[in-house]
Amino acid sequence: MTHLIEEQSKQHHFSKFELDFIEHFNQFGMSVFEVAVRRGLWKKERRMGEAFCLIHSELSKAFEALRKENPPNSKLPDLSEVEVSLADVIIRIMDIASKKGFRVGEALIRKHHIDKTTTKTERHFEL
Repeated sequence: MTHLIEEQSKQHHFSKFELDFIEHFNQFGMSVFEVAVRRGLWKKERRMGEAFCLIHSELSKAFEALRKENPPNSKLPDLSEVEVSLADVIIRIMDIASKKGFRVGEALIRKHHIDKTTTKTERHFEL
């Protein structure tokens, strides 16, 4: 895995920080995937539509928490419901990416490079 990331670095001019991020993202993603397998979430092959709907449900929980003034999470009371729901979105993305071999860590870095050089008028939306 590290060799592949080093090759990508030469091609895309990643900094050491970015390379480390990609490697750690991938390693953490594998850990997330292993936990999902151990919990039985991949006993049968999941369709991608179902997996994306699970991500959407976590985003919906975050939105609903905002409507309820973002209370503390019941399992992690020092964190808000929005924080934990957004973490669940990332966990589900990492799980899918690890299962399917999607290079989401690399895509994050490369997309950020594009975003840094895109002018405001080129954006698709306003925050």
